[in-house]
Amino acid sequence: MQLSRINSLVELFFTKYKEINSVADKPFLKWLKENEKDFLSWQQVASKIQILSEYLRTNLADGDRCILLSENRPEWLISDISIMNAGGVTVPLFTTYSEKDYEYIINDCKPKICIVSDEIQLKKYIWMGLGFLSLGMAYVGVIVPGIPFSIFLVFAAYCFAKSSKRMHDWLYNHKYFGPFLTNWVQKKVFPTKGKYLMIAVMASSLAFFWFTTYNIAAVAWTGGSMALVAIWAWRYPGSVEEQKRRKKAGEKIAWLK
Repeated sequence: MQLSRINSLVELFFTKYKEINSVADKPFLKWLKENEKDFLSWQQVASKIQILSEYLRTNLADGDRCILLSENRPEWLISDISIMNAGGVTVPLFTTYSEKDYEYIINDCKPKICIVSDEIQLKKYIWMGLGFLSLGMAYVGVIVPGIPFSIFLVFAAYCFAKSSKRMHDWLYNHKYFGPFLTNWVQKKVFPTKGKYLMIAVMASSLAFFWFTTYNIAAVAWTGGSMALVAIWAWRYPGSVEEQKRRKKAGEKIAWLK
C-alpha cells in the first residue's frame, strides 16, 4: 500500500482492511482501561462503519456538518470514519469543552446530526436544546399577546439547571426574567397575569383542537390535562404581597398541598 495514493482516512481504512482480510478477526481497537479486556476486530469495526454510514447517508447531504461529542474511545474513530464515508464533515466536540464553547460551535456550524457518546451526554444535549427552545418561546410571549411567557421561562430555567450552569445563572441575573424566577424559586409566586394568559391560551388551543378534529375523547383528555396544569398554577400566590399574607396568617403557600 502506497500512502501517497491514499486520498482520505476512509480509503486508508478500507484499503488496509482488504489487505488483511484473511486475518480480519485480529484486534484493531481497544479501550485503554486496565479493567477492559474486550477489543474490536477489523471485521467488527468495518461492519459498524458500514451500518452507521448507511444510516447517515439517509440523513446527510454532501458537506453537511455532523457534531461528534465523545470521550477518547473506539467509537470515536468508528463514528468519524462513518461520517466521512457518508459524505459529511465531522465537527468534534470534547467533553472537556465549556458550555460557551458548545454554544459557539453549534451556532456556528449548524449541524444536521449530532452523535453523542453516552446517555449522560445525550440527556445534557437534549435538556440544553429544550432550554433554548423554551427561552425563545418566552421571548415571543413577551411580544405576542396570549402566549404565557412565564410557563416557558420556568421550564427554560429547569432545563438549564440540568444542562448549563452559565445559561441558568444568566437567566437569574436577567433584568426582566431574573425577578420573576427569583420570586418563583424562593417564594413560589406565580403572577396572576401569567395565570390568566395561560388559561386563555389553553382555552384557545382546546377550541381550535375541537373545531379541527371533532374528536370528543381526545378533546376531553386534552382538556382534562390542561385543567390539571391550570389547577397546579392557580394553587400558588399571584403576588409577593399575597405570599406574605398567607405566610403571616399561617396558611400554606400553595393550597391543596
